Amino acid sequence: MQTPGLYINPLTDYGFKTVFGDEEIMREFLNDLLKPASPICHVIFLNKDVQPENEALRGIVYDMRCQTEDGKEIIVEMQNRGQAFFNDRILYYLAHSISPQGYKGKLGSESAEGDKIRESWNFDLKPVYGIFFLNFPLKGFQPRLIRTVRFIVEETSEVFNDKVRAYTIELPCMKGMREQDCKDALDYWSYNLYNMETMNTQLSFTDQKPIFMKMAEIASYPNMNPEQQRIYMDSLNNYRTVMAAKEYDFGRGMEKGIEKEKNSNAKSMKALGLDFAIISQVTGLSIDEINAL
Repeated sequence: MQTPGLYINPLTDYGFKTVFGDEEIMREFLNDLLKPASPICHVIFLNKDVQPENEALRGIVYDMRCQTEDGKEIIVEMQNRGQAFFNDRILYYLAHSISPQGYKGKLGSESAEGDKIRESWNFDLKPVYGIFFLNFPLKGFQPRLIRTVRFIVEETSEVFNDKVRAYTIELPCMKGMREQDCKDALDYWSYNLYNMETMNTQLSFTDQKPIFMKMAEIASYPNMNPEQQRIYMDSLNNYRTVMAAKEYDFGRGMEKGIEKEKNSNAKSMKALGLDFAIISQVTGLSIDEINAL
C-alpha cells in the first residue's frame, strides 16, 4: 500500500474538510474567488445536514456550508467522480438553500409574531452561492479551470438576478501546469490543491499568499495524532478506490470506442467488396467477426 507523504491529499473527503474547515483559510479563499466589493471579514460554519421541508422530499448533507457576515450562504463541495445530471444536482443544491427563506419559523404556527414575519416578507432573498471543486471535466463543456454560472438575460447578457451563483473549479486543468504558468490567486490555490499530496517541501506561492503556510501546517500528515491519521487513511483508501474505478471506466470507454471504430471501418470495406482477409489484416477483426457484421 502506498504510504502517505508529507501532506494529506486535500481532494479526499477528510483532507478537504480539514483544509477548508479552517475559518481563516475558507475566508481567504472566498475573498480570492468571489472578489467582493468589501472583503469578507468573518465566516460562520453552518450545519451541513439540511433536512427537507416535508417527509416526501430528500435531505442534503453538504461537504461544507458557511455564511458570511452579510448573510450570504455558501455551499462548498468536492466531487471526485462525474455523474449523470450533475448540472441538475448543482441547481437542486442551490434551490434547496433558497426555498427555506420564504418563511420564518414553523409553518402552521399560531404565533402572532410568526404570522407577522411571514406577512411582512417581500421576497428579499439572501444570496446563495455554490462552489464545486471537480476532479473531472464537466461533461458538455470545454475544459475550464474556473466557470461562473449566473442568472442572465440571454439577449443582452445583463444580470437578471445575482442572488444565485454557481462556480465550478475543474482541477484536472492543472495537470501539467508548472508553477511559472500560474498567473493569479486562483491558479495558486488550484495548483496547491491539485499537487499537495506529492509535494515534499513547503507549499508553492507562500510569498504571494502567506495563508498557504497555515494550510501546510494543517495538512501536515506527521502533525496528526494516530487517530487522525487512521481516519485520514480510511478516507484516502476510499478516494483511491473511486479514482481506480474512474480510470477503469475510462479505459473501458476507450476500448469500446476503438472496437466501434474497427467495426465501422470493416463495414465500409466490406461494402466496397474488399477481400475479407485484407479487411481482417487492416482491422484486426477475425473472418467470423467480419462475417457477422
